[in-house]
Amino acid sequence: MNERYHVGKVDHVSARKAYIISEELEEDVEVYAPQLGGAWHGDKVKIQILKPTRTRWHGKRSRMKGQVLSILERRKSVFTGRFILSGKSHGFVEITDRKIHEDVFVPYSGFGGARDGDKVQVRIDKWSTKSIRERPQGKITRVLGKVGQHEAEMEAILIDYEVDNPFSKEVLKESETISEEIREHEIAARRDMRKILTFTVDPENAKDFDDALSYRKIKDGKIEIGIHIADVTHYVKPGTAIEEEAQRRANSIYLVDRTLPMLPEKLSNQVCSLMPNKDRLSFSIIFEVSKEGRILSEWIGKTIIHSQKRLSYEEAQEYIDGKEGSVREAIQGVWKIASIWQQSRFEEGAIAFELPEVAFEMGPNYKPLRILRKDRKEAHFMIEECMLMANKRIAESAFQAQQKKQIPTFVYRNHGKPDMEKIEILKKYANKFGHQFKEHTPLHKAFNSLLREIENHPEASILNTLAVRSMDKATYSPRSIGHFGLGFSHYTHFTSPIRRYPDMMVHRLIQKLISQKTISQEEISLVNTSCIHCSEKEKLATEIERTSVKYKQVEWMKEHIGEEFKAMVSGIKEWGVFVEITSLLCEGMVPLSSLKDDNYLYDPKEITLEGQRTKRRFSLGDVKRVKVVQADLSQRIVEFEFADQPAKPQTEKRNSIKKKRYTKFHSKGRRKKRRT
Repeated sequence: MNERYHVGKVDHVSARKAYIISEELEEDVEVYAPQLGGAWHGDKVKIQILKPTRTRWHGKRSRMKGQVLSILERRKSVFTGRFILSGKSHGFVEITDRKIHEDVFVPYSGFGGARDGDKVQVRIDKWSTKSIRERPQGKITRVLGKVGQHEAEMEAILIDYEVDNPFSKEVLKESETISEEIREHEIAARRDMRKILTFTVDPENAKDFDDALSYRKIKDGKIEIGIHIADVTHYVKPGTAIEEEAQRRANSIYLVDRTLPMLPEKLSNQVCSLMPNKDRLSFSIIFEVSKEGRILSEWIGKTIIHSQKRLSYEEAQEYIDGKEGSVREAIQGVWKIASIWQQSRFEEGAIAFELPEVAFEMGPNYKPLRILRKDRKEAHFMIEECMLMANKRIAESAFQAQQKKQIPTFVYRNHGKPDMEKIEILKKYANKFGHQFKEHTPLHKAFNSLLREIENHPEASILNTLAVRSMDKATYSPRSIGHFGLGFSHYTHFTSPIRRYPDMMVHRLIQKLISQKTISQEEISLVNTSCIHCSEKEKLATEIERTSVKYKQVEWMKEHIGEEFKAMVSGIKEWGVFVEITSLLCEGMVPLSSLKDDNYLYDPKEITLEGQRTKRRFSLGDVKRVKVVQADLSQRIVEFEFADQPAKPQTEKRNSIKKKRYTKFHSKGRRKKRRT
């Protein structure tokens, strides 16, 4: 291949241009829309690098530019959007995906029963070519409902992300053959924990219970804490349809109104779920702990348990606060140990991130009545610390076994060190608000010091976000590099096999280690490929969950058009200013076109917009009053304008008149010259 030809994927950032991301190049390639050759966001393309240009003022090379020569692979051909009727003979579908900047032409024969304003699924049959005047043409294959209807919009999200919701008949039929009956020989092969006080703590509306805790006092003031995890792999065997589907899905997905489970309901909500007052098979790690919280010994293996109590987080919190009851001593005892583990974790290098989450108070048809911030109390931290400790000790045991050649591979949960360039941005904005990121200390101490300092300050939200953005993404890998955010040298995911496939792989590998069974080359290969697949699926699930939350926020804002809110500048791009209403955790944009008082220039290094004439500047963390202008349910975006926006100056109007006169005179002069 000619060295000036490269292969990459399209990242279509605006209607004007896109960037081509290629592993063959050190930087992204800028391509203007007319030179995309009909390529859409996510398409795999072959590009040619154009001759480099020099910047006007400094003579340095500008950003690498190119043009698309051919489209090698379309990302997808099915989209959702709003159907717009244009006369009787044809219509258009306005695509929901904001990275798509073309409408799809639909002839009458392709309407499929759709009416104006419907949310539809459209399949593109004919793509546009290099001619920018030619529209792609498609056929409506499914009418989802009216734009703004809850069910139509949630279904559209699943289509956009290509998520299969229903399980196949084969998977469901296979799951129905699985029995809840636990045979005597299976009980005899396990450690029997049924007589020890055991309980679960989960959200109020939870149906699948992955984990349970047991507690008892033993001799010399010592405590035994058992962390029991649903033994999913006892029921789900390699080579079955259920296993293949779980591997493909990789995780459960949580939207605002529903769960898309990794496993069929018969398993996730019944057979495997550690529900109260039933014997259940589990995979456990049991700690013997001193009253000071030091782990004296541990045991890992298969167990049978019987949960006596199913608690919500709110109920568990009441016992921590002193409520009387049969599980009070157990919960307060576990909380005391968990709080010691938490303190030790932060002292050893964990970072105290505490990003707020959104919840909704829903009315009929899932109409959002209020936007709430989820509060996390001691009960949440108690369960979190127990699960973190279980994951950590399992990973450490596996790593030691690998060092001794007892196990050839494992599934680790890695989190690399932060990006130093992004830390510079964090440092700069921390300084702007009068805080310090003390680089001379170890990085984790610098983060924790800043996070403690900004707690309860209005700028905490933006600085927390910048701190998180500076971090590497956590991924699965057969090689351990540690978890920077948690401060662990080795970490894994063992505690949620009902909703995460990596946990199922960990269960199998640990059981092979315990039973000293050989791990085949095929299993090693599966670990390698599944780590990559599960990391990608996890990222996708996070995007889907955020999209469903964003839709509900937009739906709520639609009822508040014209109202003003206090907001903070959360991002700046060349096309506008992103602001977040911090009390609602709701983000939207003030378009650059709405700033009519001046011509604003974007500085990507400083992340600012500055007026050429007025020197009015917008930067991250600025607190502004904004007014809701528009809430587009179809595209899930909120548009604001600044409430204190200055009026367009009169001088600009006079200058524009002069410019028009000059242009008119100048154009006449050119015509005279051509005639002579």
